[in-house]
Amino acid sequence: ALFALFPAYVLNAHYATPDVPLTFAVMLLTYALMRYVRTTSWSSLLWASFAVALGIAIKYPAAVGAVMIAVIVVAAALRDKAWRRLVVHGAGALGATFGFLFVISPTLFTNFSDVRAELILQSAGGRLGHGDQGLIGNLRVYQSTYLYSAGIVLVLMGILGLVLVVRRRQLDRLPWFVGVLFWVALSRLPLTWDRWGLPMWITPLLLAAVGVVYLFDRFRSARTIWIPLGVTAVIGANMIAGVLMFDSNLVAGDTRSQALAYAGDNGITAANSIYDGYTPFLPGTSQLFFKQVKSVNGGYAFYTKQGAPAEYAILSSAMYQRVLGDKAQVQNQAIYRWIFTHGQLVAQFNPSGSAQRSWLEPVAIVANLKATKSALTGGLSGPTIKIYRLPQTSP
Repeated sequence: ALFALFPAYVLNAHYATPDVPLTFAVMLLTYALMRYVRTTSWSSLLWASFAVALGIAIKYPAAVGAVMIAVIVVAAALRDKAWRRLVVHGAGALGATFGFLFVISPTLFTNFSDVRAELILQSAGGRLGHGDQGLIGNLRVYQSTYLYSAGIVLVLMGILGLVLVVRRRQLDRLPWFVGVLFWVALSRLPLTWDRWGLPMWITPLLLAAVGVVYLFDRFRSARTIWIPLGVTAVIGANMIAGVLMFDSNLVAGDTRSQALAYAGDNGITAANSIYDGYTPFLPGTSQLFFKQVKSVNGGYAFYTKQGAPAEYAILSSAMYQRVLGDKAQVQNQAIYRWIFTHGQLVAQFNPSGSAQRSWLEPVAIVANLKATKSALTGGLSGPTIKIYRLPQTSP
């Protein structure tokens, strides 16, 4: 239930991104390695190798799953003092992973130059508005993301589960910590995405489940059963409220649609405007218009893609907030501020507002329910859209 209702999983399941399928592959790996610890069977090891190969075919960072296979094979061999098995199973898992990967996606081998170029591109970073915060900074970003998604009670259940697992020394729980490997590996990249955290959350959610089960075992009497019931109710209400907020915003009207209708009624077109990405004329793509801007007479002149003077500027908070928040974008920040100051704001379309981020469940639940009500009663979702009439500056 924790995985089915966790808001981050529900939200990203709506989108055609690789992170939810990757999470499935990592969970398959976790289950296979748990079975391997108990049985040391070839079938479990091959399933684990298949899961890593499947994950790599979905998204390259899944390669860290091979590290977890190595850790488990070594740990099981040390437990049983099975040195020959360590060598045979280690080599077998490596060979099986490459074999499965070739069957699933042979182009990774036959077109390795493109794969290498993509790896270099992904490791270069450069996400607008999200500068490299270093390993520690990125670790904190993902830590904070989970805290605000889960809430403090679920986090505390995870800490309790961690203590119990460590105290019991259950080797078959070691595969659960594959999420830690993803946390560290992805934090080494010079950028972060919230959705990249999906495979990381496997670890704290599994540990939280252990903590909740412990509470029910520890406080099972009629006088104390309210404790685990109350904890479960708070966790469940927080997750359900988060899911309702996300889903209601996905079905609400969009600011870009409203702005597009306004533009059509007022003669504002792509041919007489400059516009950001995530605006009515480019609703689903990131784009900046600064190549269409020239500095003149202490101000700026703006041109459409056809080279004609632009009459309007259509701006999206999904773009200008990134630019204004990026220390490397000083020149482009000046352009936005010039438009804000010298342009005439003719229309603005605001979302009804997303829920307040809080790790305190009562605050988060109330805020999410309010946002849900707003979205279902005519509120809008999407970025803030601003339409400015531009002053005509002579070059």
